[in-house]
Amino acid sequence: MSRRLARCLPTIVLCCLAAGLAASCHALTLREATDGLVRKLWEGNPPGDVIFKDDFEAGSLEAWRADPGWSVVERGDPPGKSAQVVSSQTPEDIQDLVLTKQIPVTPGHPIAVCWRARCLAGSDPLYLRVDFFDAEGKTGQPYARQETGAQGPQWTENTLLVSDWFPSYTQAITIWFHQAPDTGTTSLLD
Repeated sequence: MSRRLARCLPTIVLCCLAAGLAASCHALTLREATDGLVRKLWEGNPPGDVIFKDDFEAGSLEAWRADPGWSVVERGDPPGKSAQVVSSQTPEDIQDLVLTKQIPVTPGHPIAVCWRARCLAGSDPLYLRVDFFDAEGKTGQPYARQETGAQGPQWTENTLLVSDWFPSYTQAITIWFHQAPDTGTTSLLD
């Protein structure tokens, strides 16, 4: 049986994982096959088509709508740039980083969002939110879903197979990252 798995992105990557599993899928569980494909992504060999990627090395948040708590900073380990968010000290003031364009998706193709996170202060995690859009660019019900990511004092890799969340009308998505308010948390996103 052939299964199409979604493409993945390291650094912030949306990916529809590679097709080409027909020969191996019958011997593996879907979870084992997916884990193997995601491992390839983190090793620098995306197993499918990358449909969006941002590593912040350009030094800007140009592709994003960013609340004031977000900026691009130099990171020391490994050298390079990352997005940084400092939680607001004002209750109810969530710090959002929202991809400004809708990303077209093909129904039935698994899509994964991959990112790395690191907590510099505090302990509240970053949240990933995915909004769903129909062919006219409008949302339906449900309109979005979110999950917390894993992070600690060291870089932590996160991968979510978000296509499992898509309502039947989904033709495009946007992704958000956000930090809860009043938590004293500073996080890096890559």
